[in-house]
Amino acid sequence: VKDPAQIWGQPIIENDVKLFANYGATLTDTINFYGHANYANKRVEGGFYFRNPNTRNGVFSPNGQDDKLLVGDLRGLSAEVAAWEDRRDEALKQPLEQAREQAAAEGTEFDETKFKTEFETEFKKEDTHPHDADDIPIIDHVPDPEKLQAVRNDPNLFNFQEMFPGGFTPRFGAFMWDSSVVIGIKGTAFGDTLGNDLTWDLSGSFGRNHADFFIFNTVNASLGPDTPTHFDPGDYIQTDYNLNFDVTYPLNDMVFLASGLEYRNEGFEIIEGERESHQIGPLAAQGFTAASNGFSGFSPVAAGKWDRYNVAAYLETEIRPIDPLLLALAVRGEQFEIFGGTLNYKAAANYKVTETMRLRGSYSSGFRAPTPGQQNTFNITTEYDFAKGDLVNKGTIPSTNEAVGVVTGKEDNSLDPETSNNLTAGFTVDILGVNLTADIFDIRLKNRLSVSQHFILKDDQKKQLIEKGVTSAANLETFQFFVNDFNTTTQGVDFVATVPISNMNATIVGVYNYTQTSVTRHGQRITWVDELEELGVSEDGLAARVEAIKEKPATSRSEDERKILERDGWIGDADHRIRELEENLPKHRASLTGVYSITDAWGVIGRASYFSGWFDSEDYLQNPKVEGTGEYTGKVIFDLETTFTTGAGVALTLGGKNIFNTYPDENPNAAGSVGNKYGQFSPFGFDGAFWYAKVGYSF
Repeated sequence: VKDPAQIWGQPIIENDVKLFANYGATLTDTINFYGHANYANKRVEGGFYFRNPNTRNGVFSPNGQDDKLLVGDLRGLSAEVAAWEDRRDEALKQPLEQAREQAAAEGTEFDETKFKTEFETEFKKEDTHPHDADDIPIIDHVPDPEKLQAVRNDPNLFNFQEMFPGGFTPRFGAFMWDSSVVIGIKGTAFGDTLGNDLTWDLSGSFGRNHADFFIFNTVNASLGPDTPTHFDPGDYIQTDYNLNFDVTYPLNDMVFLASGLEYRNEGFEIIEGERESHQIGPLAAQGFTAASNGFSGFSPVAAGKWDRYNVAAYLETEIRPIDPLLLALAVRGEQFEIFGGTLNYKAAANYKVTETMRLRGSYSSGFRAPTPGQQNTFNITTEYDFAKGDLVNKGTIPSTNEAVGVVTGKEDNSLDPETSNNLTAGFTVDILGVNLTADIFDIRLKNRLSVSQHFILKDDQKKQLIEKGVTSAANLETFQFFVNDFNTTTQGVDFVATVPISNMNATIVGVYNYTQTSVTRHGQRITWVDELEELGVSEDGLAARVEAIKEKPATSRSEDERKILERDGWIGDADHRIRELEENLPKHRASLTGVYSITDAWGVIGRASYFSGWFDSEDYLQNPKVEGTGEYTGKVIFDLETTFTTGAGVALTLGGKNIFNTYPDENPNAAGSVGNKYGQFSPFGFDGAFWYAKVGYSF
């Protein structure tokens, strides 16, 4: 086991290659060929949470029992276990139905999981379970040495401490490839006929991003000693094709016209992982988790290839009705293969008050359709559950999965497009050589696409997913999905001041931004509040009712009381998600940059950047009962860079970012939780100072 066993920080990046080409040629006096292309590849590797050799459920210990080591029986008992489970389930049917009817008649809550567990304990006394290996007790964090050695000496028994006596930390990453190419021809035409040249531009582009995932130093516990420790979980591939044709024409000195057509095709592909990365092995029936631990491989049901196209046309004009005023009007119609048609518009104005002052503003509507990736993403990773204080498997599933309807209460959970209305207004002015610009903005977003909170996956939902081929659902505890659940309003101001200092050959630029996002509607939360109203509980009285219900023994709670507790939990999670959207980013940002040319060949740039406080939604969960948890104060960081250019076109640059080695506030709950010394969502990172050198050549 490495020391430290678990690392917080930036991932390891290797073989990082970036290439860019810009090309063009003159074909005729009026036609030019142009284009550009880029290619990049790299290997990215990071670490997951440490797996404790005594307590990691489903690998080292039985689920929910941290005081034992899980022992597997290797004598090929999967058929016998399946037969035993069939006998148990058959024997369970009648008493289970009777218990349900009795609880309904008495008006009490029926704990089905507890009933099944107690029934199985009694059933084993009459019909011995084929897996008769005794688990090893753990006393004072140490497994019973005699029983542990006995398991190691028995070729028919197995425990994962034989492979990883000190535990393990999965290493996860991907080989990444990103490429794009653009080619086009453009020119002018009909100048003699129309009086002014009509310009035209025909172009096509293709982009592709490919992530080939890997995970190693981990196991598929259900395979026992036959598990690999290096897995290929599969690939994500995204593609983008575009074809554009644009024309512009100056009708006269007062009117300028532009129009165009666009075809776009977006694709998303999930490539199936190797079999062992998603396989349910023979020891799964004995409590060992299936699939590669940390990041489950993509099973055949998750794999697939999806694409969708859309076509669009736009018309734009700039009009100068009077000399000081410039108006811009645009309309764009778009037809989507799945989401139908939409019509969006924009109006903008720029008014010259004086030779040194202009007023400007715009209003527009917007439309953004969900990507094929958002519609079809399916993955399962191991994350830390702060409420349980343990690692659990959490999944992201398509919104069309049947499990989603259980928590939303809707039959159709397909994603819808986002729509927006955007307003900006501002001015620019020059005073004694100083340029000042100020703009306000207001963005109203409806049906905002985001990932939902996590919901607990019930046993019948797990079974349903497994039957459909989602093998990793056997270990899945919670799930989330993309959803159009929010309306938000984002408002703010941008201010820029540019001050040239001519006698020093220098320029100072000051920038300030204020941004505030508010959630104005949470659709699913409204549904849950309405359901509580139907149960006779108002939102104002919810906290008191929940406290009263929790004072009762779980076995005496009614079905309605169970629903009240469930929705109270969902609403609490939703409120946390709302705070995350509103406060995760600093509201205030500012910078002061100085650019100083010491000579024609030697220059210096210095910058001070300020970030106001922010809220870390994950750190908050580490200790939510303490006021101020997850809240971090603002910081100022400083950057410095100098560049010297030789006469031969070679530029030498030395610089540093965060040169005074400033860190965010320390996380006070790190030691008792997941070990992150600093909030991982810091707007300026948590790696301290970064120094660099660059060499450039211009020709």
